[in-house]
This record gives sequence, C-alpha cells and structure tokens, in this order.
Amino acid sequence: GVFILRREFQLAAITCLYIAVKTEGTHRLFVRKVPPLTVSRLVELGRGVFSSETIIKMERKILAVLDWRMNPPTAQQFISHFMKLLPMSFEGCDKFLKDLQIGLYEAARYLSELSLCVSSLSIECKPSLIALASILNAMECANSEYLTLDVRNLFMEKITNITNVSHNNDEFLQVKVALENLCPYTPNTNWAGETQASCGSTYGASPVSVSGKRASRKRRFESS
Repeated sequence: GVFILRREFQLAAITCLYIAVKTEGTHRLFVRKVPPLTVSRLVELGRGVFSSETIIKMERKILAVLDWRMNPPTAQQFISHFMKLLPMSFEGCDKFLKDLQIGLYEAARYLSELSLCVSSLSIECKPSLIALASILNAMECANSEYLTLDVRNLFMEKITNITNVSHNNDEFLQVKVALENLCPYTPNTNWAGETQASCGSTYGASPVSVSGKRASRKRRFESS
C-alpha cells in the first residue's frame, strides 16, 4: 500500500466529510433544522489544525482524482436491484415473505459495508460483484427450509442472464471469500420473531439461522 502521513490522512478525512455533507446532507437540513457544516466550522472543530485554504485545496484535489464522479452506483443500490430477482413464495404468507426479504437485504447490506474496510475490495472491485457476493453469503446463513437450493439456483440463473456473471467466475469467487473471511458470522437481525407468530406453527424456526461452520472460519484478510 501507499504510506500516508497521519496529518495528511486526517486532512483527507475531514475534507471527505465536508464533501459528503455538501453532496448528501444539504437537502435534509431543513428537516433537522441544523446549520450547515461550513469550512470555517470545520476549522473551529479541528482547533485550527487545518486552515480553510488547506481544506479547500484538498477538496479540489479529491474531486479531481474522482473526476467529479460524486454519485457512482454503490453496492447497496445493486443489492436493492438484485433482490427484486429473488423468486420466493411461502404458502401465501405475505408477511413472512416480506420479513424474509428484509432480513436478507439487511444482512447483505451489512456484509457489503464491510468491504469498505479493505481497500482491495472497496477500490479495485466492482460494486455489482460485492453486492452479489453479499447476497449469496447472506443466503448461505438462511434456513434451507425457507430459502431452498432451487430458489437460490433460479436467482443465480437470472443474475447470470442479466449480468453475464456466473457463480464460477474467478473474480466473483475471490470477492465472496474475502467477505466471508471479514465476517465469520452474519449479523443477528431481530426480524423473524413477529413472522413466527403471524404465520403460525408452520414456520417454527427463524428463517435465518447462523450455522456453526461459519463461526469456525478464521479471518485471513486484514483491514487496510
């Protein structure tokens, strides 16, 4: 990797926060009734370590490196689109179906966020591959009674037809394994409790159950 001085790293972090607020936060300020985060405010919060001119100069440098592409497609956006291809039905129990989809989405979203901790994933890998790997890893932690192998295969078949990415693709498999090693467990989301009550005793177990084999895996990838 590239060695970066701590001071330069801090300056980049502050500037990225400033850019993010300008890009995503401004249109929500009227709801929260909070004053905008200005450069002078950042200087004040940083106790004058960085001047306004220094922050603005770094902002221009970051935007130039990004080629002003401030709204590229993200892994979470791909997850939302891919989830629409998931063919599932459970004896007409719409609430159970909805809860299962929400649980899978939240688990996949969490796994995709972990990729930000590893530069080789967040910078070098396509967000679509990270999204697909996150969904399949989340599926592996789902109870096969509710998310059968046929359903998963049909989902992957649809994905392949649309994206030309197969489950045997080397790059995809590397991303999938890297995410698995980052998170031996899929997060425990408390979204199944109401499902059991509303769908009756037919579904006596949680749709997502974390297996022991995931817990036994050692982390081979370190954050960078």
